[in-house]
Amino acid sequence: MTRDEDTSAAADEPVVLVMASLHQVQKRKDICRNCAHLIRPLNVMTCQLCGCVISLKTRFVGTKCPAGQW
Repeated sequence: MTRDEDTSAAADEPVVLVMASLHQVQKRKDICRNCAHLIRPLNVMTCQLCGCVISLKTRFVGTKCPAGQW
C-alpha cells in the first residue's frame, strides 16, 4: 500500500466523539477558569497553549489539557 492509499483509507473511517458527562465538563471548566494560560479574546474562553475554545474542548472525553491539569 502506498502512502497516498493509506491516507485515503484513514479518511474514510468514521470519527467517533464521545461526550463527557456534565459533571466532568463543569469540573474541567472550573480548572480552566483558574488557569494562568486562560485568555479571553472576543470574550471567548481560550487556552493560550493550544488555542482551543474551552467550551468545546471540555465536552469530549478524549481531549486533554496541554498543561496536564485534566
